[in-house]
Amino acid sequence: MSSFSVIIPALNSALSIESAINSCLNQSLKPYEIIVIDDCSTDNTVNVVRDIQSRLKCETLVRLLSTNINSGAATARNIGWNISVGDYVAFLDSDDQWHPLKLERIHAVLHKN
Repeated sequence: MSSFSVIIPALNSALSIESAINSCLNQSLKPYEIIVIDDCSTDNTVNVVRDIQSRLKCETLVRLLSTNINSGAATARNIGWNISVGDYVAFLDSDDQWHPLKLERIHAVLHKN
């Protein structure tokens, strides 16, 4: 079975990042890893992600990296891409959520074609 790395760029996302991460964790096809790239948030984003990491008792790894300067979502995505180890990379915005079957359906399409 192929694995997915999910990349989530985050900037001042304390109010939405938990929902975004939970939508990844609730996938029918679990991602191998979720990589959150904090792009110099000035709110509580980093602490929210660290709290999630400490509570997790599942196989999916939630990784957190922080940039030294705000570089934008595209740069944050590229940083995540460069450290990802999954067979596939999927991007999710920090204020968005996925349907629970998203990765399963994408996987099926990728392997059918």
